[in-house]
Amino acid sequence: MSMDAPPVVAPSRPFRGLRGQDAWGDGSFGASRDGGKRHHIGQDFVALPGDEAVWPISGKLIHVSAAYPDSDLRSIIIVGAAEFEGWMARLDYVLPSREASRGIVGARLGSAQDVAAYWARQQPGRPPMTGHVHFELWRALDPRAYVAMTETV
Repeated sequence: MSMDAPPVVAPSRPFRGLRGQDAWGDGSFGASRDGGKRHHIGQDFVALPGDEAVWPISGKLIHVSAAYPDSDLRSIIIVGAAEFEGWMARLDYVLPSREASRGIVGARLGSAQDVAAYWARQQPGRPPMTGHVHFELWRALDPRAYVAMTETV
């Protein structure tokens, strides 16, 4: 962990470990996807359906959408507050509770959903996927460090 980073927690409880390699791929940050055309930009945390999902950072829940078209799996975005100002988190396969509009790190957010069952229905006959919550963590950057400061047409 960076010295200037506040303490972030795993997005599900109990902690069941990190999803590594299974028949569906690797849940590690940076793992190859689509034959190396892209990379996994989060980390998958092993979770069983119904496990408690927790706020990985303190903040406000700003977006809830379908993780996949025509699915009840959710993807949520949290904007950080307090010591997490300038941070954002994305969690996939978490159903937030009705009262989860704001929260503090480690507090109950909702429950883990069954992503393994979803993919078993989509592609029957494949070996099972490890159930998990997908977690991405983002930090705001100063755009001036990346934008060419010249006039464009």
